[in-house]
Amino acid sequence: MAILMDIPIKQLKGFEKLVFWLGFSILLIFNFIISSFISMEHQTKHYMLLVHLPVFLIFRFVTKLSWVKILFSLYTAVFLIFPSNLVNLGISLLDVPNKALILFLSGISMSILSIFVIIRFLKTDFNYLIYNYGNRSILKLCLLPFLYNVAIYWVGQYNFTQTMKADIFPLRILLFILALVAYFLILDISRSAREKERLQNEQLLLTTQLDSAKRQISSLHTAQQQAIIYRHDLRHHFTLLSELAEIGELEKIKEYLAQVQNSVDNITPVRFCKNETLNLLISAFDRRAAKVGITLSVGIDVPQTLGIPDPELCTVLSNGLENAITAASQVSDQSHKTVRLTCKTNRDNLLILIQNAYEGKISMENDLPKPSRTGHGFGCRSIAAIAEKRNGFSNFKAQDGIFTLQIFMKLD
Repeated sequence: MAILMDIPIKQLKGFEKLVFWLGFSILLIFNFIISSFISMEHQTKHYMLLVHLPVFLIFRFVTKLSWVKILFSLYTAVFLIFPSNLVNLGISLLDVPNKALILFLSGISMSILSIFVIIRFLKTDFNYLIYNYGNRSILKLCLLPFLYNVAIYWVGQYNFTQTMKADIFPLRILLFILALVAYFLILDISRSAREKERLQNEQLLLTTQLDSAKRQISSLHTAQQQAIIYRHDLRHHFTLLSELAEIGELEKIKEYLAQVQNSVDNITPVRFCKNETLNLLISAFDRRAAKVGITLSVGIDVPQTLGIPDPELCTVLSNGLENAITAASQVSDQSHKTVRLTCKTNRDNLLILIQNAYEGKISMENDLPKPSRTGHGFGCRSIAAIAEKRNGFSNFKAQDGIFTLQIFMKLD
């Protein structure tokens, strides 16, 4: 049940951890003592009170979830152990030597198999139901495992004498199959809802990134216009410099020239290629890299016009270069503080390659770099989403201290 609800038992703290371990220890000891005084038949008849109720109360206290969600999880866990019970029941009906050992080994094997099935196929979608659906919706879903357990109780699962009768097997299996199909339908709905939410979040993220890219391009265009104005006003600067030279103010001339040069350098884009948008973007990141001691090595071979919207190009290139510069700036060896950008077209395709040194360990999750902190990693997802949108792909690779980003996009 803890695995099904994805409860990190090791991370429980204080009184909650005490209640969890102490509660289950007392439960095991109590049921062991009870088995010495009452028959198995009576014990199984009251199994709900002896086991289900204490488990419900322990998880209710530890998780602080609503009672209906705990009940849904509890009865789902009971439902999932049916195959193990069925196998053990079948073995108990056989007349074989070392039956106790066989039952013990089959119990361990079926438990491992059940845990694998839960983790591999059920946990993610089930957790989405538990932690995202409201109590009213869970209450409706709870009818499925509840009615299943009522039906199983009715046909004798909790009655030891009835359990040993093989003639109820077909009915029990039929009930399990019907409930299993219903569960798969419920989890499929959960999976669809989770995927829809993920796509909506990615669309919102992409829209935000594109809006930011538009503002960045507008800002860069404004800087370019300012550079044009500076060049137009050079004659005014020359006039002032001429006046200062006539009166011998050499220090003021030096100071004024430094100010003008600094202003022009900060807004004048370097010509890397024929494409204006790429020039503006790379110029901005070239200045940003220089401020943190990073050398930006650029190799561009693209036409003046690219068949890709400027906001999409800006989002892809900005996120890639920003991540590369950030990682390279944390490298201790100054000679490795370099970011290499290659961009070229091949027929109707745009190819972008960004490489940078890095230190530490980079883990991958779903073919994307796993963010080291919560709230990060959106840039890589935006790159992947835009590449996919344009019938291309993106490839992130970290090997031998070099991180490589490859982007392939179809041009209009």
